[in-house]
Amino acid sequence: KTGRILAIAQNTKFTQDPSLAESDPSYNSIVFAGDSTNGGSIGFSAGSTFKLFTLVDWLEKGHSLNETLNGRLRPVPNMTNSCAGNWVNQGNYTINNFGNSGGYVGTPMMFTRDSLNTGYLAMAAELDLCDIAKVVKKMGVTTGDGKEITMANANEVIGSDNISPIAMAGAFATVANGGSRCPAKVIDKVTAPDGSDRPTPDLKCETALTPEIAATAAYALQGVMTGNGTGAAANPGDGTPVLGKTGTHEAHETWMIESSTNTTTAVWVGNWDGGTTTLFGKYANRIQLSDLRYRLARDVQRAADDIYGGDRFPDPVSNLLRTQQRDLPNV
Repeated sequence: KTGRILAIAQNTKFTQDPSLAESDPSYNSIVFAGDSTNGGSIGFSAGSTFKLFTLVDWLEKGHSLNETLNGRLRPVPNMTNSCAGNWVNQGNYTINNFGNSGGYVGTPMMFTRDSLNTGYLAMAAELDLCDIAKVVKKMGVTTGDGKEITMANANEVIGSDNISPIAMAGAFATVANGGSRCPAKVIDKVTAPDGSDRPTPDLKCETALTPEIAATAAYALQGVMTGNGTGAAANPGDGTPVLGKTGTHEAHETWMIESSTNTTTAVWVGNWDGGTTTLFGKYANRIQLSDLRYRLARDVQRAADDIYGGDRFPDPVSNLLRTQQRDLPNV
């Protein structure tokens, strides 16, 4: 509700000695949570956490979470972009789902719970990529090196852009905060040598989403954290309601972002230096590396819940939950 950063942690020790960083991988000068301006990082491929922005645009355009779409595996549909020019799948190529799932005919509620790429590509094909880019911008997100995201191709729908964990945490916090976006705040107080207070950056929260859109998006994202949702393993189960979203880029970068109404946790585990070593089938302390994100996010969010708690999320808007059927082609 304030944008205040409560904690940042990473599994390296800080040094500004290049020779030490090169000789010992446990040392680094980069703040992985930050961006190129603050921390020297360019961010990480957001993976399916980026589906948040297509979800928001879908709801803002009046579509329902229970609208039926063809989310089967197929060549990616062409997509409208009224700003950067329409994207055309000239090679007629297919973007796969995690685990080589064949997809299914389903709803955005189901696609969000299962993080189904083909479902979200079907949603994006009915929207304007330019409008999704506008959602990204108003929720305070740029690439890690400060560039505006234009949504020029289908891969961006499922998170090919590099984004800082702080920026992604802020976007999810906006949904959990009823649509009010609060810029990240890292300075609480500055004191001069004489004991007087110096001014701190003037950061004000502003409305990015209507409460109705935020509440309905939160409803969909809560489905990720329960039952068979892809983020259920990260739910602290402490009685505090949480929303969330998983993300995987190829097999070498993983995310888990979750939030109560009061605090947001963003975890990234992966190859920080551009490497493509898989996190699947490799273990540390009997935990598959690809699953570390769940353990980290769950424990950090539980600690935050113990201190700050959280309330029940507002109810979604009934009009955005209406059942809507459509004819599908005989394939």
